[in-house]
Amino acid sequence: IRAKQKVGDKISAWSNPVTQTTRSIESPDAPRGLGPAAYQSILALGLDFPAVSSDYITVEWLKDVEDEEATLSGTKAYSYVIEFADNLEFLDSISFNTSSGSAEGAEILDKTMVRFTGLEANMPYYVRVKTVLTYTNPETGATIVKESEFTKYVRIFTKTSNGEYDGGENDNIV
Repeated sequence: IRAKQKVGDKISAWSNPVTQTTRSIESPDAPRGLGPAAYQSILALGLDFPAVSSDYITVEWLKDVEDEEATLSGTKAYSYVIEFADNLEFLDSISFNTSSGSAEGAEILDKTMVRFTGLEANMPYYVRVKTVLTYTNPETGATIVKESEFTKYVRIFTKTSNGEYDGGENDNIV
């Protein structure tokens, strides 16, 4: 850029061009440690039940390392989207954000712990989770949302039930 006087013919020297690019917010890492909830974690919430039963499954995962710090700063908010299905392709799955909603047949126990109810005994179920990072600029109020990839799926079997194989009385047995 050069400046020129309105009156006269003096011209300034060329200025140095400066280019700058702001760094983008990186996508968060996928949650680690996804699996059946630890009994100690359930007890820490003041509850007392096994993680897996014949009609429900309770899953948990580890919070993102920066999740604790983000709560204090107020500009970053971490949440988690969980997907649960009875098939590996996740067709007709249950999917929701553990911070802002739930779904029928799912109970949010904690930000990183969910119990799925109304399941069939001795059946495989599949679950996966992803992290969602929402950054809010304190000056402008603008928000940027970044998501991680889903974790690898985890297969969990419900327990067997006593009535599962019971066909009732059989008159043909001698």
